[in-house]
Amino acid sequence: WSSWGRCSRMCGGGSQTRVRTITRMGFDCPTTSESESCNVAPCPINCEVDPWSAWSSCSKTCGAGTQTRVMQIIVNPKYGGIPCPATKAVRPCMVKACSKHQEQDYDEGIMIVDPEVACQTSNWSSWGRCSRMCGGGSQTRVRTITRMGFDCPTTSESESC
Repeated sequence: WSSWGRCSRMCGGGSQTRVRTITRMGFDCPTTSESESCNVAPCPINCEVDPWSAWSSCSKTCGAGTQTRVMQIIVNPKYGGIPCPATKAVRPCMVKACSKHQEQDYDEGIMIVDPEVACQTSNWSSWGRCSRMCGGGSQTRVRTITRMGFDCPTTSESESC
């Protein structure tokens, strides 16, 4: 038998084949090739998210409030795939100052985004492994938000490979 050939897939279950030659013809010649399964571990599944929603209305009609925007997770990561970025952002807002007769209350325990500070991110990661060996797949790269601020950019992107 020859050595096993290259597996047809990098993950998710492929097959590999080996062959042999017939050295003497006769009746009932044995099989000249055989295949076996290989790389049966599932392929990594990367997180996928929708774009950011619009900012919500201010939580207070007067005084200091907050606005929120979110991203919905479309696909949760599995099998070592790229994790999801933060999916909620909060920033301060004020529709108008409160009058002396209106009570001003503040939300506690919320991370406030400074509207004067631009969002900062890490550098892009390397491109992930292509999802398919042939026939067109996709690969993804991510970055993380290192300082929350206004107008944070997308934290993952994909391209064909």
